Amino acid sequence: MAKLVLHIGTTKTGTTAIQSFLARNRDALLDRGYLYPRSLGRENHVKAAAYATPYRQAPDIHQWAGIASSETEMTQKTKIAASFRKEITSARNAHTVIISNESMHARCYQDENLVNLKELLSGLFESVKVVCYLRPQIDHAVSLYATGLRAGGKFTLEEFLARQKSVREHYYHFDVLLSHWGRHFGDENIVVRLFDQEKRRERGVVSSALEILGLQADEASFEPTSRANSSINSTGQKILRLRNQLATPSGAAARTYRAKINDAIERGFPGLGAIPTLQFAQEFQSEFAEGNEFVRKRWFPNEAEILSPDWTKYQSHAAQPEDINYKFIVELIEIINELAELQDKPQKVPQTELQKEPQKASLSSKPATLFSRLPIPFRGRKSR
Repeated sequence: MAKLVLHIGTTKTGTTAIQSFLARNRDALLDRGYLYPRSLGRENHVKAAAYATPYRQAPDIHQWAGIASSETEMTQKTKIAASFRKEITSARNAHTVIISNESMHARCYQDENLVNLKELLSGLFESVKVVCYLRPQIDHAVSLYATGLRAGGKFTLEEFLARQKSVREHYYHFDVLLSHWGRHFGDENIVVRLFDQEKRRERGVVSSALEILGLQADEASFEPTSRANSSINSTGQKILRLRNQLATPSGAAARTYRAKINDAIERGFPGLGAIPTLQFAQEFQSEFAEGNEFVRKRWFPNEAEILSPDWTKYQSHAAQPEDINYKFIVELIEIINELAELQDKPQKVPQTELQKEPQKASLSSKPATLFSRLPIPFRGRKSR
C-alpha cells in the first residue's frame, strides 16, 4: 500500500510552480515510484477539493472540477472516487502518491470537509503526510490582491486589505488552519515549511517539495518549468482595476480577450505591485502574532522568530510618478469589449429579396439569376 503526500497550499506560496513541475515530470516521477494522479486534475487536483466540499459551499470549485450543479453533484463525485481509486490501485509500482491543491487550505475549513476527504482516501494509503507552506500574512494578502485583479477585482489595495479582516478565521490564522488538519490527520503528520526560506533555493519551492519527497538527489534530472506567475507593477494593477470596473461581456470571445489583456499587462508592466504603508502593514501583521507564536512553538521550536515580513519593502512605499494616459487605455478596453460582444452574438444572415419572394415561374427557358431579380436593370459587361 502506498504512502500519500497531501499538499494543501497555502495559496500564494508557489503552489502553481509545484503543480506545474509535478505534471510536467509525471512520467519521470512514476519511473521512480511517485504517482501524480490525472484523475483529480491534469495539474491542479481541484477535484479533491470539490469532493471534500458540498456544492452549496463552493460552487465555483465544483464548476471548475466539471460538476455543473447540485443536481449532478453526487453522481459526479461517485465517478471521481471510482476513477481515482482505479488509478491508484492500477499503479502497482507506485510507493508514493502526491495530491496537490491549494483550495484545500482556502475552502476545506469545516470538519465535514475533511471527513469527506478522508472518505475519498479511505483504504488506499498506509500513511498520509499533509504538507503546508506558510508566508507572513501581510505578504500573503498583498499577493492575493494582485491575483484578485487578474480575476476581475475592482477594489483598491486599501479597500481589499480592509475587507481581508473579515475573511474566515482559518485563512490567515495559521494556528487555526494547522490545528484543524491536525485533528483529522494527526499533528505529527503535518509538515510545515516557510515559503520565504524555501523560495531562496535553486528552484524555489520546487526544490523544497523534492526534498520532502526524498528526491533532492535527482533534482537535476527533472525537466524544469518556467516561472508560473509574474508580478505586475502598480501601474499595471491600476489598468487592470480600471478594466474590471467597465461593463464586460461574458461570452467566450470576451474571456479570450480578457486573458490576452492580462498577458499583455503582465508583459508590459512587470515589477513590484501596490503595497501598503509600513504602519498599515505592521498593524495588519500584528493581528496574527499570537497564532504565529503557537505555530513556532509547535513546528519550529528552534527558530527564534517565524513569519516576520521583510519590512524594508514597506518602508520604501511611495507614490510613483506616472506618465500614463488612463483615459486612452479605458477607451481602448471599451473598444475591445465591444468587439468581443459582437463576436459572441449569433450572426444572423439577412434575408435577400430573392429569399423572401416565393419562387415564380420564369417566362424564359433560362434559369433565373440574382441579377434578373434585382429591382433595377443590370447592365452587364458588353460581350466583344
